[in-house]
Formats: sequence, C-alpha cells, structure tokens
Amino acid sequence: MTDKLPFKLRDNQIAQDRLSGESYKALAKKYGISKARIAQILAKPEIKDVIDSGTNKMITLVPL
Repeated sequence: MTDKLPFKLRDNQIAQDRLSGESYKALAKKYGISKARIAQILAKPEIKDVIDSGTNKMITLVPL
C-alpha cells in the first residue's frame, strides 16, 4: 500500500496506473481501498479526462 496521498494526487495516480494496465483489484490493494471505490474514482469526470487524454496519446503512437 502507498502512503496516504492527497485525494486529487491519489486519484490522478490511480488513473495513470490504470492506463498502465493495472487491474481494479491490484489498484484497490495498492491504495488500500475497495474495487468499488476505484470504479467511483475512475468514473469522475476530471479523472475520465486524464484517462481519455492518455488513451488518445497512446493511440497516436500506434503505427498504422
């Protein structure tokens, strides 16, 4: 489990970790919160923006 982080920082880190492929179960264990709470965090509009921008960036890196 990571040390306690301010919520905004923690939520952004969760988004980055999810983009890196970590499962909800792994994220819940890493941050000491439930999988349901991970889902709630990832559903926040500001967090969805982080995930969407990261996903879009990854898509542009894929060769055609």
